[in-house]
Amino acid sequence: MSLAAGDELRIQRLHMQYRGFQIVASDGAFALTVPSGGTFNHNGDVVADIGLWLKSSGQALIAANSLGGAAVCLGG
Repeated sequence: MSLAAGDELRIQRLHMQYRGFQIVASDGAFALTVPSGGTFNHNGDVVADIGLWLKSSGQALIAANSLGGAAVCLGG
């Protein structure tokens, strides 16, 4: 983990499990697996701010916003 100028926090590598969710991140790759087995994978440059919402129901929402926006719901 490193801190950059301003309010930015950079995580270079992460392998985290929380209540059945699994988040894995490394240089140029990101994956989120929800308890129901659905998986979101991203490989390549991140050109937007990304938000994750992990719900107690086992669902997850992934949202990104830069010059537009996108959202993905996993787990039903």
